[in-house]
Amino acid sequence: MPQSTGAEFELSGLAQVFRSLNFPDAVLVVDSNARIVLANEAAVSMFGAGAGADRLAGRSLQSLFREESALRRFQRCLNTPDIAGGGGTGARPVPTEALRADGSALSVDVTMAACAVDAGAALVVLSAREAPTLGSLEEAEEIWRYFDVAVGLGDRLASDGEGQESLAWILPAMFSHLDWDVACLWMVTADARYLVCAATWPDDSGPTWPFEDASRRVRLGVGDGLPGSAWGSGRPLISSVAGGEMRLLRQEAIQACGLSTGLAFPLIGPTGVVGVTEMYSTRSLPISLRLVDGLGSLGRQIGHLLDRIQVENRLKDQERLHSFLLEAATVLSGSTNYAEALGRLAAISAPTMADLCLIDVKEPDASISRMAAVHADPRKSRLVTELQRRYPPAAGSGHPSNDVMRTGRSMWSPVMTDDYLRRTTRDERHFQIVKELEFESYMCVPLQDGDEILGSITLVSAGSGRKFGPADLALPEELARRATSVVKAARHYEAEHQLAHGLQRLLLPDRLPDIEDFEVCVRYAAGTPEADAGGDFYDVVTLPSGRIGLVIGDVEGHDALAAATMGQLRSATRALAGQVREPAELVDALRWSWALLGFERIATALLARLDPATGEVVLASAGHLPPLHIEAGGEARLVPIDSSPPLGVRAPTAVEHKMLLGPGDVLFFYTDGLVEEPDSLIVDRLHWLVAMIQEAAHRPLDDLCDHVLRAYARTRRRQPDDVAFMAVKRLPSQ
Repeated sequence: MPQSTGAEFELSGLAQVFRSLNFPDAVLVVDSNARIVLANEAAVSMFGAGAGADRLAGRSLQSLFREESALRRFQRCLNTPDIAGGGGTGARPVPTEALRADGSALSVDVTMAACAVDAGAALVVLSAREAPTLGSLEEAEEIWRYFDVAVGLGDRLASDGEGQESLAWILPAMFSHLDWDVACLWMVTADARYLVCAATWPDDSGPTWPFEDASRRVRLGVGDGLPGSAWGSGRPLISSVAGGEMRLLRQEAIQACGLSTGLAFPLIGPTGVVGVTEMYSTRSLPISLRLVDGLGSLGRQIGHLLDRIQVENRLKDQERLHSFLLEAATVLSGSTNYAEALGRLAAISAPTMADLCLIDVKEPDASISRMAAVHADPRKSRLVTELQRRYPPAAGSGHPSNDVMRTGRSMWSPVMTDDYLRRTTRDERHFQIVKELEFESYMCVPLQDGDEILGSITLVSAGSGRKFGPADLALPEELARRATSVVKAARHYEAEHQLAHGLQRLLLPDRLPDIEDFEVCVRYAAGTPEADAGGDFYDVVTLPSGRIGLVIGDVEGHDALAAATMGQLRSATRALAGQVREPAELVDALRWSWALLGFERIATALLARLDPATGEVVLASAGHLPPLHIEAGGEARLVPIDSSPPLGVRAPTAVEHKMLLGPGDVLFFYTDGLVEEPDSLIVDRLHWLVAMIQEAAHRPLDDLCDHVLRAYARTRRRQPDDVAFMAVKRLPSQ
C-alpha cells in the first residue's frame, strides 16, 4: 500500500494531541494496515536510532515487534468495540520484545488503545517504554491513563461541533476514568481580571457539593488559591490541604468535603492562560514529576483548542447580542412608564435567554418590588403570577436577587438543588411553585448606575434543561446596562411628573365661594402616570363690586414649570381682577404685564364676569375654546365668542361677548384636554362634546359633570393630558 504520513491526519484531534503532548514514553500511531503514521521523539530515539520520524512513518509494525503475540494484540485492539465510541480501551501494559533499527533486542512494556477519527478511520495508539522496575509499574499505568484521556478529549474538542457550544462536558470526559474525587474548570474572564468557575465535576448534590457550591460563588484573581497560583505561574501546582502549603480559599468547604490532595494545571492558548483545571482527592495521592509534565502538555493542548472555541463562540454571541439588543432597544424606547418598560423587556427576554424572566427593583425605603415575571410558556402564567404577587424577594434574605442588589455582582449557578430551593423560598407553597415551574439553573445580574443599585434581572432555566455558565452572563449584563439607563430616566421622569401633578393640585383652589342662587361644580383629572403634567387651572373669585369672576385656562407645556406658571398666573389674575371692571380689560392687563411677571410660556384663558342678581355674563377669550351654553330645556350650543391670541402674544384689545343665563341654564367651561385627540378634527370633537352633554342636560349638576368624565374616558384608551372643566348653573326660581 502507499506510504501513510501524519499529514493525512492533520485535522484530527489525535494529531493535535500528538504534537502538543510531551510524554516521555515512545508513542506510535498505527493504521489498520499495521503501518506507522505518527511517531514522537521518544519513539524515534527508541526504535529509529536517530533516523528521524520521517524514517519511522510508513514502516510496518512487524518490523518493530516480531513476536506474534504483539501482532495478535494489535488485531484484537483494532477490532475492539470501543472504536465505535471513539475512546481508548484503557488496556494495561504488557511486556514484549522489540527491535531497534540496528537489530538489537529491547525489552519493553507496550500498551495499545484503539480510537476512531476522521469519519471512522481506525487507528491504534501504542505506548512503549523500557521494562520498568516493580516500583514504577503504577506510575506507568497512571501516565498511560492520562494519555488515554488526552486522546479522547483532543479528538472530541477538534471534531464535536455541538460540544464546542458548552464547556460542561470537558470535566466528565477527563475525570470519569481518573482517581480524583472532585474537579473544577475555571475560565479567565473577558477582561482578564478573574477566574470564574465554568463547570464542576461531579455536577450533583453529593458529598462534594459544598466545594462545588463555594467554587461557583467566588471570583479568583492571580495568586488566589490553588487555581489563581497556577494561573499566575503558568505551570501545574500541587498542594496538600493538611500541610497548608498554599492559601486555598474555600478552605471551609474543602475541609468539609474531606479533601486531602490538590492539583491544578493551567490551560494555555496562543495568547496566554485561558483557564485552569483544579482537582482534589480525599486520599494522599503520590504525584510524579513525569505526570506533572504530562499535565502541562495536556493543558497547552486543551488551551489552544478552547481558545479557538471561544473565538467562535464570541462571534456567535456578538450576533445574538446585536439581534436581541436591537429588539430590546425598540421595546425600551417605546415606553416612558418604567413598569411598562420592564414588563415588555421581560416578555422578550423569557423565550430568548431563559424560560423565566424576573425583574425586581429596589424602592426608596429599601424594600424590593417584583415589577415583572414572565414565563415563555403561557400555560404557566398562573403559577408565575402567584410567584410575583405573593413571593417577591424579601430584603435581607439570601435570595439571589437580594444578594446581587447588595453586592452589585452577577451571580449564577448551573444547578438549583432542592436544598438550595428550600433556603431561598419562604414557605411550603413557595417551594411547591418553584418545583412545579421546574427551576433548574439561574443567572442574576444587577441594574446598576454607578454606585446605585436600581434592581436586578433574574433569568431562570425552568423546564428546558438549559444550564447557565459564566459565558452566558455577557448578554444579560449588557442588557442590564442598557435597561438601567432607561429605568433611571423613566423613574426620574415619573418622579418629576408626580411632583408636577401634586404641585398642580396644590395650586388649584381647595374651596370655591358660595354664590347666591347659583351652583358651581368643578372637575380636575390628571393624565395617566406616563402623561406629562399640564398647566390647566380654574378659579372663582368674588370681586369688590359683588360680582363674580370666573376663569379657566391652560399654560403651555407639560412639566413642573407649566404647573408653577399656572399657580403664578392664577394669583396674578386674582390681583389684577380687582383693578379692572370688565374681562376684556383683564385680558389686556395680563397681556401688558406678561414680561413684568417673568412668564416664559404662553397661556390660553377664558375670563368671565357674572352678575348674580341678573344672570348677565360678560366673556373675553385669549386663545381659549368657547364655552357651552346649556339651556334649561336641555339644548346645548357653543357660545359664539370671538377669541383674541393667547396671553404672552402681542395683540389688540380683546373682544367681549355678553349673554344672559336664565333660571336652570348652565354655562360649561373646559380646557382643551377634554376635546383634543390625535387624528381627530377639533370641530368633530366639539360636536361630540355638545351631543354628549345634551344626553345628560336634565341631570343634577354633579351628575352632569360625572357623566362628562365617564363619556370622555370611554372614548380613549388612556388619558394623555390633564382635563379641567367648570359648570355654573343658575338655580331655578322657587
